[in-house]
Amino acid sequence: MSTLRHPVAALSLAAACLFVGCDGPAKRHAEHAGHVAPGHEDHEEVEMVAASYVAGRGLRLAPETVQALGVVTARVEATTLTPVDRLTAQIFHAGPPALAIVLVPSADADRLAGGAIEGARRRRIDRGAEATTHRVEWIVELPGDGRKVGDFVELTLTAPPLTTLAVPRSALIEGAEGVFVYVAGGNGFRLTPVETGPADGNRVSITAGLEAGDRVVINAVETLFLTELRLTKGGGHSH
Repeated sequence: MSTLRHPVAALSLAAACLFVGCDGPAKRHAEHAGHVAPGHEDHEEVEMVAASYVAGRGLRLAPETVQALGVVTARVEATTLTPVDRLTAQIFHAGPPALAIVLVPSADADRLAGGAIEGARRRRIDRGAEATTHRVEWIVELPGDGRKVGDFVELTLTAPPLTTLAVPRSALIEGAEGVFVYVAGGNGFRLTPVETGPADGNRVSITAGLEAGDRVVINAVETLFLTELRLTKGGGHSH
């Protein structure tokens, strides 16, 4: 299972409820009355489990738990993004104007070629070494500004708009094993691997793993992930 990229903030009371178990109103009322209706003991217990894991179907949450955590889902739809990419340039001529080289991965070169670089101008594109390096070489012109040969400069490039399936960044769980989202279906939330592409400030394109119409969780994903870990690795309630 993936390790989260960012530390998880302290869990809320509602999240802590998942780890220690939360009794629903019906069960609390029965206990207060000193009995549980005959023939309903096991049924009552299953109904009141805040979270469980079902192999092949994913994490199962009681409706009260979903509400307590404030879980929100959104439908995956095609949308138009204006991707923003970060590029690293290295100065090889101090100028003015300064000249720098940018090595762009071959897979991104065509998409980025029509983009605008903030504060810089692309002077030349060289594909001569692409077959061996899998990189396309850009020569860009920058203001002098006291830059020295060998300095690295971070550049922002706004690429042409594209239409793609996309999800909010908040839906993603990123780790050593890849990128995942929680797909909602019925009463379950299934951890699903995805492949991502270009992104703008708040949305990330999905190139594989989801289809239009899927619903994904867009908040509290760290809490769901930790809950699933606890249930599958920590001996919690599962089916």
